[in-house]
Amino acid sequence: MQYVCKERFPDKCQEDPERVKRLNIEATRVIAKATAAQNAVLVYISTDYVFDGKRGDAPYAPDAKTNPPNFYGETKLAGENAVLEEGGGRSVILRVPVGTSFIIFLMGLVHPIM
Repeated sequence: MQYVCKERFPDKCQEDPERVKRLNIEATRVIAKATAAQNAVLVYISTDYVFDGKRGDAPYAPDAKTNPPNFYGETKLAGENAVLEEGGGRSVILRVPVGTSFIIFLMGLVHPIM
């Protein structure tokens, strides 16, 4: 399962922080639990905003120390932790640059099951 739902405008996260927490953390936790219960693989799309972007640090290794520079990054990191805690060891976290082009590309690869 690919999960890309998120508040995608980092600068707007402060306008309704509780909604952003529900979406980026709590909904992610529920989906990770449900995916694990089905023994399915969850692909969670995160962000490079889990890092502070200091010059010379990128590209980041998978185990690089995180340091979110803003509330958006904090909630996405908390979402990653929810996936790791609840995903049953069958999860993949992709940290991609914030923007729509990569997400639109990924969505084009997914065929909805109805």
